[in-house]
Amino acid sequence: MPSRFYFDTVLDEVDICNLHSERTRIAAAIGNGEKILLYGRRNSGKTSLAKVMAAKWKAGPGHGGMFVYVDFYGVASMTQIASRLSAAMAEGYKKAFPARAALSAALEIAKSLRPKMDFDPDGEISVSLGLTEGPNKGVSEIIAALGAMKQRKIPVLLVMDEFQDIHQAAEAEGILRGCLQTLPHDIPVIILGSKRHLLTTMFNSPNAAFFNWGTHIEFGDIPYDEYWGYMSERFAEVGLSISAETSRILQDELDRVPEAINRVCARLCNQFPARGELQRVHVHEAVRDLVESRQSTIEQYLGRFTEDQERALLTLARRGGLERHPMSRDFTAAARLSLTGARKIFAKLEDESAIYRRGDGAYLFTDPLVRLHLLRFRGN
Repeated sequence: MPSRFYFDTVLDEVDICNLHSERTRIAAAIGNGEKILLYGRRNSGKTSLAKVMAAKWKAGPGHGGMFVYVDFYGVASMTQIASRLSAAMAEGYKKAFPARAALSAALEIAKSLRPKMDFDPDGEISVSLGLTEGPNKGVSEIIAALGAMKQRKIPVLLVMDEFQDIHQAAEAEGILRGCLQTLPHDIPVIILGSKRHLLTTMFNSPNAAFFNWGTHIEFGDIPYDEYWGYMSERFAEVGLSISAETSRILQDELDRVPEAINRVCARLCNQFPARGELQRVHVHEAVRDLVESRQSTIEQYLGRFTEDQERALLTLARRGGLERHPMSRDFTAAARLSLTGARKIFAKLEDESAIYRRGDGAYLFTDPLVRLHLLRFRGN
């Protein structure tokens, strides 16, 4: 029987562990037409949960609506932002109005976007938007079209993922904030982000365009017992069991990051030859094997960093992968860095998503497999 521990994909609701309070809060925000910012380090379940809640919204009262999901990962210009938003809007049209007549009628609402509807030989519908007036106006017109749909009694939900990356595009924050302010007050908007330091600049600085925007929710660690129950249920399907103590060891070994934990659990399901209770040694073997299997990939990833940056990462790994005072004399001496150099390096590592700064100010690895790789292959 295949493992039911999934990774590298958006999870269905049944496969998301815990996040009960986050589900309740997001559902309430969507129902009330609120604006909400969800943030946390990568692979913590933000995108999966947002898409699950969007699916439940479309299946609820009203039976349908316009759901626009756009991923801004890596954007660096208004042209790229407009292109991503245009493609997301077209996809939203296609999914919301699969019938030809309904889609045609819906596209009439946004004539300024110059929508085009095509059909392949099998009758499959494709939609594209002709934004020829420049990216700034294109973004404004797309947001305005969502408002027009809401005014026509069509429910609308907008989700923008990896939103902090628009910070790299000149004027993008001000333009998008201005556009969102024109929307009807009861259109729910969910913003997702994984770089807390940039989000702090964008949403908490008094002079920032998004200052005081929305309700902020940080994804924290899933409680140990909740993840143990999740593991136990899925391990039982393949004849395995795991104690609370061993489950805790597994979770701590992977810094309590859900995707990394699921990778190791899937490996245990697929490679552990004897059915029965998993022991600590089995967990350590599975983690070691996973780290070794990803050696080449992580080496390529580490190649993007300078010698000083890698030494800072290695020092962080040696100190348990969590550091509350990276500018302390103790840390800088261990990493052989000056105070000025450490500040610049940690800022760069945050920008590159190599590390994540929690709400309490502590720094930790975004990907625990990078920490384990450094300890295994660079630790001496």
